[in-house]
Amino acid sequence: MNRRRVLRRLVPVLVVLLLPLMSGCSASLLNLPLPAPGAGDHSYRLTAVFRDALNLPESAHVKLGGDDVGAVQEIVPRNYTARVTLAVRSDVVLPVGTTAELRQATPLGEIFVALHPPAHPATAAVLRDGDLLDLAHTETATSVEDLLV
Repeated sequence: MNRRRVLRRLVPVLVVLLLPLMSGCSASLLNLPLPAPGAGDHSYRLTAVFRDALNLPESAHVKLGGDDVGAVQEIVPRNYTARVTLAVRSDVVLPVGTTAELRQATPLGEIFVALHPPAHPATAAVLRDGDLLDLAHTETATSVEDLLV
């Protein structure tokens, strides 16, 4: 008698759990949207000029101290340099003198932009929307080819 009662309760639960699988439901991890790097709805734009940004993908991460604070919006070649537009979250305050560096977490990993504020800012001024980080404030990543040599 006890066994029959357990089966009566177990059968409806199994039907509910197995019905989507048996009905050809196509829900899977492949259908779930993945978070993309970005600065969100509220951000400001900076332009960083690099000597070489060959392997930098659009929508690459922009990081400050290892945390994602934005994304690359656009890469435009101009006069043998790459002008990279960065969207940075508006809650991130960067002092004047901040530098940008193209980095890789691993030798074959994706390239991202790492921002480094100065250790001792000369003034209390901060970077604003539309500001430029020129070649004196940027550094390119070591390429995989250079590492292998």
